[in-house]
Amino acid sequence: MLDKNAQSRLRDHYARRTRSLLEAARAAHEIATAENLPIQTAVLGDAEHWHRQTLFKTVPVYGIRGRRSERVPAGAHLDAEAQNARLANAGPAAAGETAWSELKIKGEDFRRYMAWLHSMW
Repeated sequence: MLDKNAQSRLRDHYARRTRSLLEAARAAHEIATAENLPIQTAVLGDAEHWHRQTLFKTVPVYGIRGRRSERVPAGAHLDAEAQNARLANAGPAAAGETAWSELKIKGEDFRRYMAWLHSMW
Protein backbone atom coordinates (compact mmCIF):
# COMPACT_ATOMS: atom_id res chain seq x y z
CA MET A 1 0.00 0.00 0.00
CA LEU A 2 1.29 3.44 -0.90
CA ASP A 3 1.47 6.22 1.66
CA LYS A 4 -0.50 9.42 1.05
CA ASN A 5 2.57 11.26 -0.22
CA ALA A 6 3.25 8.56 -2.84
CA GLN A 7 -0.42 8.45 -3.84
CA SER A 8 -0.45 12.22 -4.30
CA ARG A 9 2.69 12.05 -6.41
CA LEU A 10 1.17 9.37 -8.64
CA ARG A 11 -1.98 11.47 -9.09
CA ASP A 12 0.24 14.38 -10.13
CA HIS A 13 1.89 12.17 -12.76
CA TYR A 14 -1.53 11.45 -14.27
CA ALA A 15 -2.41 15.17 -14.48
CA ARG A 16 -3.72 16.25 -17.88
CA ARG A 17 -0.88 18.56 -18.76
CA THR A 18 1.63 18.78 -21.54
CA ARG A 19 5.10 17.69 -20.51
CA SER A 20 8.43 17.12 -22.17
CA LEU A 21 9.22 13.66 -23.50
CA LEU A 22 11.85 13.28 -20.76
CA GLU A 23 9.36 14.24 -18.04
CA ALA A 24 6.77 11.85 -19.48
CA ALA A 25 9.28 8.98 -19.52
CA ARG A 26 10.34 9.73 -15.94
CA ALA A 27 6.70 9.85 -14.80
CA ALA A 28 5.88 6.58 -16.59
CA HIS A 29 8.89 4.94 -14.98
CA GLU A 30 7.93 6.17 -11.50
CA ILE A 31 4.34 4.99 -11.97
CA ALA A 32 5.49 1.56 -13.21
CA THR A 33 7.85 1.25 -10.25
CA ALA A 34 5.23 2.34 -7.69
CA GLU A 35 2.64 -0.04 -9.17
CA ASN A 36 5.15 -2.91 -9.29
CA LEU A 37 4.67 -3.48 -13.00
CA PRO A 38 7.10 -6.19 -14.14
CA ILE A 39 8.62 -3.88 -16.75
CA GLN A 40 11.84 -3.57 -14.72
CA THR A 41 12.63 -7.24 -15.13
CA ALA A 42 11.60 -7.37 -18.79
CA VAL A 43 13.58 -4.34 -19.97
CA LEU A 44 17.35 -4.65 -20.05
CA GLY A 45 19.21 -1.46 -19.26
CA ASP A 46 17.66 1.95 -18.71
CA ALA A 47 13.89 1.74 -18.19
CA GLU A 48 13.42 5.50 -18.71
CA HIS A 49 15.15 5.19 -22.08
CA TRP A 50 12.73 2.39 -22.96
CA HIS A 51 9.78 4.59 -21.97
CA ARG A 52 11.10 7.48 -24.11
CA GLN A 53 11.42 5.22 -27.14
CA THR A 54 8.05 3.57 -26.53
CA LEU A 55 6.21 6.84 -25.87
CA PHE A 56 7.67 8.18 -29.11
CA LYS A 57 6.39 5.22 -31.12
CA THR A 58 3.05 4.77 -29.29
CA VAL A 59 1.48 8.24 -28.90
CA PRO A 60 1.75 11.55 -30.77
CA VAL A 61 4.84 13.59 -29.94
CA TYR A 62 5.05 17.25 -30.88
CA GLY A 63 8.18 19.27 -31.45
CA ILE A 64 9.46 22.57 -32.75
CA ARG A 65 10.92 22.71 -36.24
CA GLY A 66 11.58 25.97 -38.02
CA ARG A 67 9.82 27.93 -35.25
CA ARG A 68 6.63 25.92 -35.78
CA SER A 69 5.12 23.32 -33.51
CA GLU A 70 4.19 20.16 -35.36
CA ARG A 71 3.69 16.47 -34.84
CA VAL A 72 6.89 14.49 -35.23
CA PRO A 73 6.52 11.49 -37.56
CA ALA A 74 6.73 8.13 -35.83
CA GLY A 75 9.49 7.22 -38.32
CA ALA A 76 11.86 9.75 -36.81
CA HIS A 77 14.63 8.61 -34.48
CA LEU A 78 15.46 10.15 -31.13
CA ASP A 79 18.93 11.53 -30.67
CA ALA A 80 21.10 10.47 -27.74
CA GLU A 81 19.63 12.99 -25.29
CA ALA A 82 16.01 12.46 -26.42
CA GLN A 83 15.54 16.21 -26.61
CA ASN A 84 15.50 16.15 -30.41
CA ALA A 85 14.29 13.91 -33.19
CA ARG A 86 15.51 13.49 -36.75
CA LEU A 87 14.12 11.64 -39.71
CA ALA A 88 15.77 8.27 -40.15
CA ASN A 89 16.70 8.77 -43.79
CA ALA A 90 17.92 12.36 -43.51
CA GLY A 91 21.53 12.77 -44.56
CA PRO A 92 24.01 15.09 -42.85
CA ALA A 93 23.21 17.98 -45.23
CA ALA A 94 19.50 17.77 -44.50
CA ALA A 95 19.82 17.17 -40.77
CA GLY A 96 19.18 20.80 -39.83
CA GLU A 97 16.05 20.88 -41.98
CA THR A 98 14.55 17.72 -40.51
CA ALA A 99 15.34 18.14 -36.82
CA TRP A 100 12.66 18.72 -34.18
CA SER A 101 13.45 20.05 -30.74
CA GLU A 102 11.52 20.55 -27.50
CA LEU A 103 9.65 17.26 -27.80
CA LYS A 104 6.34 17.29 -25.91
CA ILE A 105 3.59 14.83 -24.97
CA LYS A 106 0.05 16.11 -24.38
CA GLY A 107 -1.65 15.07 -21.16
CA GLU A 108 -4.36 12.99 -22.78
CA ASP A 109 -1.75 11.17 -24.87
CA PHE A 110 0.28 10.40 -21.75
CA ARG A 111 -2.83 8.89 -20.16
CA ARG A 112 -3.40 6.79 -23.30
CA TYR A 113 0.20 5.58 -23.08
CA MET A 114 -0.28 4.59 -19.45
CA ALA A 115 -3.49 2.73 -20.35
CA TRP A 116 -1.55 0.90 -23.07
CA LEU A 117 1.28 0.17 -20.62
CA HIS A 118 -1.16 -1.28 -18.10
CA SER A 119 -2.71 -3.46 -20.81
CA MET A 120 0.76 -4.84 -21.68
CA TRP A 121 1.96 -5.48 -18.13
